[in-house]
Amino acid sequence: MKLFRRIVILIVASLLVQTGGLLYIDRFYLSNETKIKSVKVTDAPKPSKVAEFQVSIPDDAKNIEVSYDSKYIAFNEGDDLKVLSTVKNTSIITVNPEKNAKISYYKWFKDRDTILTGEKSSTEDGGKIRFYTYDVSKNKKVVIRDNLNNKDTDININTKFDLSDLEMSSLTNVFYIKINRGGTSGIYVIDIMSQLQTIFKNKAIGEMLITRLDDKLVYESILNSKEPKIMVTNSLNTIDKTIEISGVSIPSLLGIDTNDNIYIGQVENNKVSKIFYGQMSDDTSKWKSISLPIPSSKEDINITSNGKIYVNDNLSGVITEVSSGIKTAYKGQFLQLYNGGIASKSDGKLVKTILK
Repeated sequence: MKLFRRIVILIVASLLVQTGGLLYIDRFYLSNETKIKSVKVTDAPKPSKVAEFQVSIPDDAKNIEVSYDSKYIAFNEGDDLKVLSTVKNTSIITVNPEKNAKISYYKWFKDRDTILTGEKSSTEDGGKIRFYTYDVSKNKKVVIRDNLNNKDTDININTKFDLSDLEMSSLTNVFYIKINRGGTSGIYVIDIMSQLQTIFKNKAIGEMLITRLDDKLVYESILNSKEPKIMVTNSLNTIDKTIEISGVSIPSLLGIDTNDNIYIGQVENNKVSKIFYGQMSDDTSKWKSISLPIPSSKEDINITSNGKIYVNDNLSGVITEVSSGIKTAYKGQFLQLYNGGIASKSDGKLVKTILK
């Protein structure tokens, strides 16, 4: 009898547990009245672009240039060199020359917010040009000195002559200097030890550019305007090489990229119709070439540091990347390309347009 009673109790307990479980499932787990809180999942908000300060460019501003990253703009206003941030609402900086001198030429470094300047002043024997670097972010101006010989790197010149170009390698800190001597040019170099050397004093020279890795000078020799030559020398003046391309009788030096590829245009009827490019160490028969859809003026051709070729159409306000045909429209007057964009002037303001 006791065994039978135990069996009955176990059966009843089992039924109660199963019934309770089914009731819980029915009432709570499967119930249509169960409340579910939904949360809308959205993408994380993208950081908004910081509005840049709108930069006004004076009507009488000359030699307008933006830095490589477009954070700063510089221009000549009268005899003054003015620098202004394009991303912050700050005061205009005037880069003051030394006493009794004026800044006759300036150029931005290609990879930093620093300006190289040449200051011309009169002396008892004529004139001289002295060179400085100006770090915009630090507002710091430093004279370039030959510390080995404890003297400034001055070039003594006739007061009628003036500085007309500067080319520098940020990698080696070598600077080439072009002095306009009235029909001819003098080329000087400040080498890696900040010592001044003369390359040549009287030579008819057009465009000049410097290679980044080994600081060679590539220049146009234009003594015979009908048969110009592309020449190469170095800071020791121990190289005198001519770059010749088969079939190109009138070459034009267009640019050098960061890999030291040299870009030379084939000129026909005063327009560039085809561009050849390659390494100086390679035979030019191995260089690559690209034909322009429409022959263009040298001034409208832009070679970027990464080797892209752009042709600007001032009338339509469009610049075209030659290899892809991709066009980017911009407003106003074209000024220059900077890393990844176009700088232009419209209604007295600086306009920056991202390249497509």
